[in-house]
Amino acid sequence: MSRHFKVDEFLQTKTPEERAEYDAIARDARTTVDAAQAWLVEHGYDGSRHSTANHKKSFDEVLKGVRRSAEMASSFGQVLREGGTEHINEAVLGRFQQLLMGKLMEMEAEDADTGDLLKLAMSVRQTIGSAKDLRKMLAEKFEQEMTAEAQKRTDRTITPEQIADARKRIFGC
Repeated sequence: MSRHFKVDEFLQTKTPEERAEYDAIARDARTTVDAAQAWLVEHGYDGSRHSTANHKKSFDEVLKGVRRSAEMASSFGQVLREGGTEHINEAVLGRFQQLLMGKLMEMEAEDADTGDLLKLAMSVRQTIGSAKDLRKMLAEKFEQEMTAEAQKRTDRTITPEQIADARKRIFGC
């Protein structure tokens, strides 16, 4: 639920250019509450410093979340450029497993009803299946790449059997 701020009410009365000017000031990490308050007063605001401080704190928290999301998006993009979608799939599966484990650890035996346990059991089963499918997909990709590499070599030093053995050792399938 978003909070209601007097500063936002005031800023709605301003032109888009003035709003952009205030937002630029507020985005700057060096801007103090006093500096934000001074800009607002200069533009006709008659609210308290306390209301400006509350607004600035909320603004900073939202901005922090936006920056964190942008950093995550940039990181995901980098992973995709470096290794393809299977790495994202691994990360998603790993994060889901982490969240599921957290829920399991938080649960007290006396608080868990049969429906909750059944839902968790189904989630665990599907997660394990997804992990197996992902490992199989990665193993097949590995085998295809190794086979293609072996076919490029004129001396044929890597046989398909050796590739299959390596896949079984590395991926267990």
